[in-house]
Amino acid sequence: MRIPRGSADLAPARSLEASAGTCRPRPRRRCDSPAAVPGRRPPTAYPVGVSRRLTVLALAADVVGLLVFAAIGRAGHDEAVSALGVLGTAAPFAIGLAAAWATPWVRARPASLPAGAVVLAGTAVIGLAVRAAVTGRLPLTFVIVSVCALGVLLVGWRAVALLVARLTVRRAGRPVG
Repeated sequence: MRIPRGSADLAPARSLEASAGTCRPRPRRRCDSPAAVPGRRPPTAYPVGVSRRLTVLALAADVVGLLVFAAIGRAGHDEAVSALGVLGTAAPFAIGLAAAWATPWVRARPASLPAGAVVLAGTAVIGLAVRAAVTGRLPLTFVIVSVCALGVLLVGWRAVALLVARLTVRRAGRPVG
């Protein structure tokens, strides 16, 4: 038996509800977050939608932090601080950084502190694992110093940015004069 195209049995459940009047489509708004409601303060100082510029700047800050980490580590061990040497030292950690940035948690809010924790964990764990696999050893002191230094460099800039953003929002709300 062939069912005609316009039959109610073939219609999706949503259209049945809409035709019965129980479900009205919501009007489209630019943003449905609490921050978009006039008079309501956003839950954080960061914008609801993540701009491409913010993502690029956050990634650049992480890469610079990683390169600074590698350069300071090489200089601290009296190794040549050449561009190739710094890149070689940073390479295992760059793999971890790329893996962390591939996660949706970091891409959704790249400048947030939780994203910084994910970036730190991914960079440290994967970077240290790759370094241990390549060198065949992983001293505990190196692990401790690496995690602390990466934490300061990868999470630290996010904490400073959050503090500056909150102070800016607070001052913008006060009358001038």
